[in-house]
Amino acid sequence: MRRTGSVPDPAPGWAVLAGLRHPGITRVTLHRDSGTVQWLLHSDGSWAYRDPATEQVEQAGPQRL
Repeated sequence: MRRTGSVPDPAPGWAVLAGLRHPGITRVTLHRDSGTVQWLLHSDGSWAYRDPATEQVEQAGPQRL
């Protein structure tokens, strides 16, 4: 029997919005002692990083993510 349903995306709001605005983004989540680190990566070389300790977001590349 095949079942269907939805699984909520645990991504934070900033990652979801960036993904909607820039299709093709890859989200990488790393867990470390100081908290969860999140990267958004795009094939054109653009990236964004969120530091959980400071709530700061850094980015670089041809697109603003």
